[in-house]
Amino acid sequence: MPKRGHTTRSSGAGAIALFALVLTGCNAVKTNTGVATAPQTDVPTAPRAGTQAPPEGVRLKSSISPINYLVGPGGALTIYDATDMKTVVTTTAPTQAIVTIDDDKGISVANVVVKAGPLPRGHRYELYLKK
Repeated sequence: MPKRGHTTRSSGAGAIALFALVLTGCNAVKTNTGVATAPQTDVPTAPRAGTQAPPEGVRLKSSISPINYLVGPGGALTIYDATDMKTVVTTTAPTQAIVTIDDDKGISVANVVVKAGPLPRGHRYELYLKK
């Protein structure tokens, strides 16, 4: 029996340990969602037959259309269809050009239509800039 003024620490320490276990246990347990994901690698794969490799330059944007993107420095701009793995258009973009990709209207750079629509729906497009 503890002396007067002294408390037992086992019940308090046990409660704290249990509380810490509950907090960390919920975050530490990862459940399998049943969805298979492809392994992430940095190794490029060979393009499919009849396709082109992505163009050289800095990739500015990669997204499904519609896309509106402001190209700051300008230069040789290539728009690549990542779904079909082929170059759609190559043009020169002036400084501060706005690139618009729309399934119905097509592709325009600085308010000039460079590829008339309609474009295939649901495709992923990538913008590359080569200075």
